[in-house]
Parts: sequence; structure tokens; C-alpha cells
Amino acid sequence: MIASYKASLGDVAAQVLLLQSRDLDLSASGVKPVRTAQKLRVG
Repeated sequence: MIASYKASLGDVAAQVLLLQSRDLDLSASGVKPVRTAQKLRVG
């Protein structure tokens, strides 16, 4: 059980680093991201 928890934690950490590095690369390149997503309203 602990091994699967550690594996999941490692996977999540890798995804966070991937997204963070992508965002840093985008901001450094000066490219404006395309915003096609809509905000959802609850209620």
C-alpha cells in the first residue's frame, strides 16, 4: 500500500514539474496563449 502511494506521489510530482516548466517556457517566449476554454458557472 505504501509503495503505490509513493508511486502515485511521484507521478503527481512529475506532472506538476512538467506543467510548471511548460508555463515558464511559454512566459519566457512571449507567446500569448490562446484562451478557448470557457468558465463554468455553478448554480
